[in-house]
Amino acid sequence: MKNNTETLLNKFLYKRKMEEIILRAESVASRAGTDHMQILEEYAASLKKSEPTLSAKAINISRKLAGGGKRWNVYRDFLDQDILMLLKMASEKNITAGKIIEDYLPIKRITSEYRNTIKKNLVMPTAITLLVIIALGYVNGELKKIVDSGMMHISDTSYMLMDHFYLMNLSFVGFFAVLLFVFPRYVPILNKVYRELDAMQALALINTLLKVNYASIEIIPVLKKQFAITFSPKRQDIDGLIEILTVGKLVTALEAAELKVTTTQSDPKKAIEMLVNDRKKEAENLTQMAGKMVNTITLFMMATPILFMVSALSSMLQAAVALAQGAGG
Repeated sequence: MKNNTETLLNKFLYKRKMEEIILRAESVASRAGTDHMQILEEYAASLKKSEPTLSAKAINISRKLAGGGKRWNVYRDFLDQDILMLLKMASEKNITAGKIIEDYLPIKRITSEYRNTIKKNLVMPTAITLLVIIALGYVNGELKKIVDSGMMHISDTSYMLMDHFYLMNLSFVGFFAVLLFVFPRYVPILNKVYRELDAMQALALINTLLKVNYASIEIIPVLKKQFAITFSPKRQDIDGLIEILTVGKLVTALEAAELKVTTTQSDPKKAIEMLVNDRKKEAENLTQMAGKMVNTITLFMMATPILFMVSALSSMLQAAVALAQGAGG
């Protein structure tokens, strides 16, 4: 039980901080030509008073590495799968870990930031919508008491809406919350944003591996695994790699045509890098569009309980008018 609790703490409380410490140590070690384990120990000493838990974890990692532990096994609780995969590949090719990470990491951070931005933009409006539902639900309950007392009569449809106010509104908001938070790739504009981010990350991964002299035949299975592409090209050269990108919808047909020409007439790394830079601009524009769409959806979610309340008030007003007319007659 204790080990399970510790794993959860690693994932939810310390994962990002430890990720930063580990990647920083690897990067500094690569650029300065020093030992990453020694750097981790110095980090641990510096954090001992301010962040004792992080310090202990850094020491633990350093000791596991010193004991012969493989990076991708030792770091597995703190780093994402694609980074662990790159570390394993670096080890197989006897490449300095920091070198293979440094090119890829900036793009990964950009794509992660965009994904997180979209989700963060959803949190506050969703919370406000829930507060609106709770507040209006209380008012709805008070109005329903008046109707239930027999003082006035409203239509069956209006009474049904009042009677199921919480159920219908919370179900509606819950559906959209699950769709936007858990399955954003099924939302039209968000789907396009996520495809662009996947494309940028895939191209950055290819660019990183090409720079450390990986061949297309070695990159293709990595790409298939990372982006869940089942298609297998007949050719295992750069043309096969471009075909994988096309089938996986990571590049457009026009971009694929450009890659075929540029990779035969110049350095493939330059052609891929040009596409990465283009994707950065496109991803930024699409993320802004997604932000506007998210705002529209959240306004729609907030409007729904208000419309329910307006409907109830309208029915009660009509009932009150009818009651007054009956009394006057």
